Amino acid sequence: MEFTEPSALARNEVNAAYVLGDRARVLGIVTDGDLSSAIGAGVTDLRSIVSQDFRRVRPDDLVGSFMEHAGRHAVPITVVGNDGRLVGVVTRAEILSSLSDNQHVHQEPRPDTHGTEDTVTS
Repeated sequence: MEFTEPSALARNEVNAAYVLGDRARVLGIVTDGDLSSAIGAGVTDLRSIVSQDFRRVRPDDLVGSFMEHAGRHAVPITVVGNDGRLVGVVTRAEILSSLSDNQHVHQEPRPDTHGTEDTVTS
């Protein structure tokens, strides 16, 4: 695993990338800062800077079980199969969009209070 510059990250306007091994298995992530520091130190092997600081989920996991982690890592939520292969990602924007598309706030009268109460339905 060799690298020479973090320009691909800059071109794509991202600050981290996945490092994939054989058959697209997720080995970890690298950040632009780690890449820049490694290049400055003459390091050319990614293994020394690969991080495990990201959240893995399975394709059948419910969004509610991981959405609080969406903004805490340099990469989106990582969706991996049972074999550890990258099958997709879930971004913060996708989580927020799905929440706003699926929930509506409206007023419903409550018979016990003779008033209204905000409720969220899906």
